[in-house]
Amino acid sequence: MGNSIVVGSTLQQQSEFWTQGVEDDEAWGASVQAIYSKSKVSHQDREAEEGEMAEQEVKKVEAVTPVAPAPVETKGDVADGKVTAPPPPVAAEKEKAATAAEESKALAVVEKTEPAPKKVSGGSIDRDVALADLEKEKRLSFIKAWEDSEKTKAENKSQKNLSAVAAWENSKKAALEAKLRKKEEKLEKQKAEYAEKMKNRIALIHKEAEEKKAIVEAKRGEEVLKAGETAAKYRATGQTPKKLLGCF
Repeated sequence: MGNSIVVGSTLQQQSEFWTQGVEDDEAWGASVQAIYSKSKVSHQDREAEEGEMAEQEVKKVEAVTPVAPAPVETKGDVADGKVTAPPPPVAAEKEKAATAAEESKALAVVEKTEPAPKKVSGGSIDRDVALADLEKEKRLSFIKAWEDSEKTKAENKSQKNLSAVAAWENSKKAALEAKLRKKEEKLEKQKAEYAEKMKNRIALIHKEAEEKKAIVEAKRGEEVLKAGETAAKYRATGQTPKKLLGCF
C-alpha cells in the first residue's frame, strides 16, 4: 500500500510537471489530466483485481494443502523408544500462504505501477508525434504551394515567350511583305518606264520606216521620170537603148 501511495504521488508530480510545461496549451493539459485520471482509475481496478486474485490463491492453497495424518504408534516403536513428532499446525500453513500472497501482491503492485509514468511519457510522445505530423503537413503544404507557384511561373514564362515569338514572326512577315510590295512597286515602275521606252522606240522605228519608204518612193519616182525622159529622147533621135531588159 505504501508503494501504491508513492507511485500515485510520483504520477501526480509528473502530471503536474507536464501540466506546467504546457500550461499555454489548455487542450493539451486537459488531455494529460484525462490520461492521468484514466490511469488512476485503472490502477485502482488493478489493485482490486489483484486483491481478489490473492484471496483466491490463498483459498486454493488452503484447499490443496493436505493435512498430514497423525502417525500410528506401534509396539515396536514404543519398545525402541522412538517417539513420532506431532504434525505441523494448519494455522502456520495458512500464515505462510497469506504472507506469500501479500508478497506477490506487493510485487505485482510495484510491477504494475512502474509503467504508469510511461503513460505520461507516452502522452509526450503522442504530443511529439502530433507536432511532427503537423510540421510534416505544413512542410507538405509549403511544398505543394511552391510547386503550384513554380508551375504558374513556368506557364506564365512560356506564354510570354510564345507571345514574343509570335510578335517576332508577325514583325518579320510584315517587314518582308513591305519589302515585297516596294519591290513590286519598283518593278511596276520599271515596267512602265520600259514600256514607255519601247513605245518611243517603236514610234521612232515607225518614223524611220516612213522616212525610208518616202525616200524609196522618191527614188522610184525619179527613176521612173528619168526612164520616161530617156525613152522620149530615144524616140526623138530614133536610137535604141543599148541595154535591153536592164530591169531584168
